[in-house]
Amino acid sequence: MRTWATWTERLGVIHGKESCSKKLSADWSIPILCEFKKASKTLNSPLRMNAMSTKEKWMPPPVSQLRLDTDAAVKEDKNLAAIGGIVRNHEGQPLMAFARNINLPSSIVHAELLAIEEGLRISKEIGLKIDQVFFDSLMAVQVVTKPEEDFSYIGAVAASVKKLLDLNRNSRIMHNCGSANLVAHSLAHFSFSFLYPSLWVNGNFPFWLVNLVIQDLSYYE
Repeated sequence: MRTWATWTERLGVIHGKESCSKKLSADWSIPILCEFKKASKTLNSPLRMNAMSTKEKWMPPPVSQLRLDTDAAVKEDKNLAAIGGIVRNHEGQPLMAFARNINLPSSIVHAELLAIEEGLRISKEIGLKIDQVFFDSLMAVQVVTKPEEDFSYIGAVAASVKKLLDLNRNSRIMHNCGSANLVAHSLAHFSFSFLYPSLWVNGNFPFWLVNLVIQDLSYYE
């Protein structure tokens, strides 16, 4: 939550808002750094899911594998939340994409987990075997990969994600930077201006989504 608050504050400054005090920024930064170091140490989970970080570009999965990218977006001032995701092959070709609004979650981590769960559920239903799952929440990676059982509401969603991943023992769940998650990010925000859930499969993708994928591939090259 401190990281989220710092990020929101930074966006405010970029858009002309007066910055908070330097002391407050320092008070936030030290705990964030400690939490990040602690989370990084716990990423070597005994689960068969491997957690790792990526570079700042979108990278295709190995040949014959599929990669799922997901993201969540929250507008607390308007009580809005949305999730989105896309599955691509080793050539960057999109095979499935989704975007939908959700009930306002308890936290951004909760929303991120719901996005992963939805992406894996849809992939299973249409017969796509996911090898890699990427999203830009390090805390969500930690929740999913920790070996101990969690009986909280967030733990329940994490357990569902683990169960869906267990269907494919070679699946890996990974953290990436926001710049490597732009398409999923755009899909989540798309739902804020669209009332109904959206699902695209079998090459039936809107122009704006195809254009985003092409930009991703151009950036990769």
